[in-house]
Amino acid sequence: MDKLDLLKNLSAEFKRSDEIAKQVSLPISTLASLISQLEGEELIEVKREKKLIAQLTQEGAEAAVSELPERKLISQLSSEEEIGSLLQRLKLEPVALQWAKKNNWVMLLNAGGKTLVKKIASSESEQEKLLEKLKRDSEIKSGEEKVAKELRDRRLVKLLEQTLLFVKVSKKGVVALKAETQDKLELVNQVTAQMVKQGFSGSFREYDVGAEVNPVYAGKRHPLQLLADEMREVLVGMGFEEMNGPLVESSFWNFDVMFMPQNHPNRDLMDTFFLKKPNRANVPEKLASIVKEVQLNGWKTGSKGCANAWSVEEAQKTILRTHTTATTFRYLEKIGKKEIKTPCKFFSINKVFRNEAIDRTHLPEFHQIEGFVVADNLNLRSLMGVFTDFYKQLGISKIRFKPVFNPYTEPSMEIFGYHNSLSKWVEIGNSGIFRPETTAPLGIKQNVIAWGLALERAAMILFEVDDIRKVVGASTDLQWIRDFPELPEVLR
Repeated sequence: MDKLDLLKNLSAEFKRSDEIAKQVSLPISTLASLISQLEGEELIEVKREKKLIAQLTQEGAEAAVSELPERKLISQLSSEEEIGSLLQRLKLEPVALQWAKKNNWVMLLNAGGKTLVKKIASSESEQEKLLEKLKRDSEIKSGEEKVAKELRDRRLVKLLEQTLLFVKVSKKGVVALKAETQDKLELVNQVTAQMVKQGFSGSFREYDVGAEVNPVYAGKRHPLQLLADEMREVLVGMGFEEMNGPLVESSFWNFDVMFMPQNHPNRDLMDTFFLKKPNRANVPEKLASIVKEVQLNGWKTGSKGCANAWSVEEAQKTILRTHTTATTFRYLEKIGKKEIKTPCKFFSINKVFRNEAIDRTHLPEFHQIEGFVVADNLNLRSLMGVFTDFYKQLGISKIRFKPVFNPYTEPSMEIFGYHNSLSKWVEIGNSGIFRPETTAPLGIKQNVIAWGLALERAAMILFEVDDIRKVVGASTDLQWIRDFPELPEVLR
């Protein structure tokens, strides 16, 4: 079919391109090319309308057939039940309760120090209505956009934007049809070598530079990399130097030197990835002998120690580092040997590994923002000041601190940032002042403030996502990455 044939099949009323494709038995891509040519020659008029299409994910298809988690919760809640036992009994995540509350199906009561969930209604939610509709019709109508985005954020649907073409014959096209002269429609698309040699007296087709084309996605930095680069600039601006260490560590640098006994739960296979090959690493003999004394009896630190037994074989076991604090202690050793002068400030933004179950806030591999300062007269307020300044420059102004126990720092505190989308406080780091049991064996007498912050948790807050799997991992929405600005608005 040529342009004139297509023009003969069009009418004076606007008609959708997909309907025209069926009528003339042409692939939609071929039809689009002919429409573009006819539009460039002003033989047709084209209107473009955008529509939103929702495709059910596997998770969404299952929910459409069975039920959403909040429906399971409300259908099996008889009257009142303690919140923890309810979620455990039904094997549900807290998000089910959050949506049940948002739908005004339940209310929370405080009774005798326990939080109870009470059923108050069970009407059909807007999300359930839309899921049922999407089994028949994938187009998102006006007024359904908000609910559709909620389903997208819950990973139940993928939203796609499609452009619909509506085509009709123009006045110029009507004249051309009446003339029915094919040569008037035959406009040349491109210049050839033959035309240049022999000369050309015909007409060239006009090009519409504003015509719709398929998007081309160029390579770009991942949003996490953008944030890491921004954090690096902030820390360098605060006077920190960058440090680096190996991904494969010995248990000595990852645990022992940090005053963590060799039977500590963090050193279990359930929490740490141990290597089969190589399964042993060298440890500094002199420092190892001091660390052994520190753990058994406190050495010269005034401590009573933390362990009843210690073996160099356990310290030599190789692992994928569980935190970049192992790198911190390698640098602290250099400071103790006077290879690095004090006062000093160091940081790193690197990958760490933990044997974690994957959920909305946990991944088995993630990035840690490590840092420490060695100087005179450092205290907890110094540490809080670093965090306040650092996060403020990133755009996280709401932070809180909470006391916590760490084997290697005293005092210790966790850092929480406020997540606007979740309307809750999210843990974004851990910190403290290193105990003498960790710094004295290295020959350091000054206080050392240190921290390990979570890059992905900060990303959840700054990118306003409620599930870390949306940012990184095999199930990340590629369209979200493609549409992500070169720098997040909050950092501009």
